[in-house]
Amino acid sequence: MIGVTGKIGILGVLVTLILYGCDFRRVVVNDPLITDSLDELVPGKSTVRDVAQKLGAPDEIEEGMNGMVFRYRYAETSRCG
Repeated sequence: MIGVTGKIGILGVLVTLILYGCDFRRVVVNDPLITDSLDELVPGKSTVRDVAQKLGAPDEIEEGMNGMVFRYRYAETSRCG
């Protein structure tokens, strides 16, 4: 059987672990694209400048089979650690 002092010690350790052992974080990478901006872009007619003005700078630009591919990344995560 654990005495009062032992219970207080265990409680202190648990409180310490809870307060200092877990750091909640929210990480957001880039902003989500607004679909209204996409409506104004026309495949085959919109220029690179048009895309950059409407959506901002892409994370990557690649040459695709039918033209240039602009890649935009978005992520939102929450974690404890």
